[in-house]
Amino acid sequence: MKKMLYFVAILALMAMACNLGGTPKPSATQIAPTMVVVQEQPTIAPTFTLVPTLVEPTIAPMEQPTEVPAVAPTEIPPAEPEAQWVSWVVAGDASKNFTTFYDNKIVLDLPKAETYSYVRLEGIEYDDVYAEVTAETMTGSAMNGIAVICRASEAGWYELRVTTVGQNAGSWMMYFYNYRLKEQGKNPYERLIKTIDRINSIDIVNGYRVNTIGLSCEGNEIRPYINGVEQIYNKTIVTDDNLTSGMVGFGGMSYNVGPVKMEFTDFAAGMP
Repeated sequence: MKKMLYFVAILALMAMACNLGGTPKPSATQIAPTMVVVQEQPTIAPTFTLVPTLVEPTIAPMEQPTEVPAVAPTEIPPAEPEAQWVSWVVAGDASKNFTTFYDNKIVLDLPKAETYSYVRLEGIEYDDVYAEVTAETMTGSAMNGIAVICRASEAGWYELRVTTVGQNAGSWMMYFYNYRLKEQGKNPYERLIKTIDRINSIDIVNGYRVNTIGLSCEGNEIRPYINGVEQIYNKTIVTDDNLTSGMVGFGGMSYNVGPVKMEFTDFAAGMP
């Protein structure tokens, strides 16, 4: 899959303060199911030229439904001035903030079970995009979730989620977060791979370690990458037509065994 850099927004997390947003009310979350190990036809993740940018954000509420990277930090346009990081809580106490900037990192500190917190880059929308985040689980929890998202809008978003600690460590799944289902009081997380609950991958570094996960949304193809390797289940590329454009971001989950603390050190997004 050939890729050309169009725009990059990287979270080098240099002397910033986090943007704490409002959120929709918490919704039901799925129970972590059993695992099946399948990993086929790996390919290398898209290559991007990364540039440390991003201005200090300001507080803004979340509207209801609304082989390795190359390093050549020159002649690349910076992030748009209006771009800002906004956090919101999907499950848990939506009145609280679980997101902070500390020592050039974004930290998600989820003190209780069943807390799902996200951060999005507001002010920039993409049709086709590849988004990537580097994260480390630091403390706590018998199980965690680390996510990267694309095409986030009032309709929902696409999400790659990996688990690195607990009974489901080493597994991943992709979801379509459906705001329409949330409004109906249903579980808004729809699996993009309908035939299985979660997939094991040897590319995930388990435990309290560093992982880089990426999600490519190009046309109707949704492709997951874990530590530079594309994940292909059952020789099939996942497709979905619900979302065509939106924002990018990342998130973390404590599931039903919390608490958990995760540090996010780098984020990049670019047009494929």
